[in-house]
Amino acid sequence: MAQLYLEEKYKIRKESTGYSYEDDYKHHIKPYFANLYIDSKIVQTINEWKLRIDINDRSLKYLNGFYNILKGIFDYAIKNYGLQSNPTQLSGRFEKSKMK
Repeated sequence: MAQLYLEEKYKIRKESTGYSYEDDYKHHIKPYFANLYIDSKIVQTINEWKLRIDINDRSLKYLNGFYNILKGIFDYAIKNYGLQSNPTQLSGRFEKSKMK
């Protein structure tokens, strides 16, 4: 699903934006979610990702960029493949209190 989402981003955004999304996905999202099916990524898994991701020297805005990509993947699945809900919305964005 992520690959389909990223391919769409390359079509509708500037190439550099598509590359940035893909790079962030490969380094900060895929290592945590690659072995799970999209309908099995529950809120708890997303919360664990937010706690485990390397947040050292990263701004809240930068971390929420990762969140936006993950949310976009789920939104894409809802729009195009009938996924019923987006667990990222229940988990919420990164917050200062969750940062080390």
